[in-house]
Amino acid sequence: MPQTRLPVSDGCLHVLRYFQSSAHLGERLVVLVAGKTKAGKTYFTRMLSEFLALEEICVSVIGCDNYFLDIDDRKIPRDSRGYVVFDHPDSYHRDEIIVAINQLVFGLAVFVPGYDLARNMRVRQNGKNVFPEKVIIVDGLFAIDLAPEIETQRVLKIYIDT
Repeated sequence: MPQTRLPVSDGCLHVLRYFQSSAHLGERLVVLVAGKTKAGKTYFTRMLSEFLALEEICVSVIGCDNYFLDIDDRKIPRDSRGYVVFDHPDSYHRDEIIVAINQLVFGLAVFVPGYDLARNMRVRQNGKNVFPEKVIIVDGLFAIDLAPEIETQRVLKIYIDT
């Protein structure tokens, strides 16, 4: 699929048109929103959710940040000085997020863990239940990399660049 630069409003409209054009397939649409740190992924996700709500299309939203490894996990990537590198695909529980996305695709609710960015650890009481909707938006640095493991043909990849 060709890459196109669009403003946020046009990006939302593009997702709506894609959703409408393939709605006859009956599957949920998974929208993967990726991009660099502070590029506006969460902002776009919020704007897209609000835009689709105006069209009476409900969405499920999962943030990859909720799946970061705890800072004391031995598997978390570190640089040569020992500092944690969160901007790395191995810095989060990839398998867990894929399971959550696929459960939503198949119509099952999921519990998304909470993550305390100040303490760099999961906080269960801050988690939330996410229910399956027609559109599932996944927001994260490496969200696009999850596409091959999502069990639906309706996957739209969006990369936010500043």
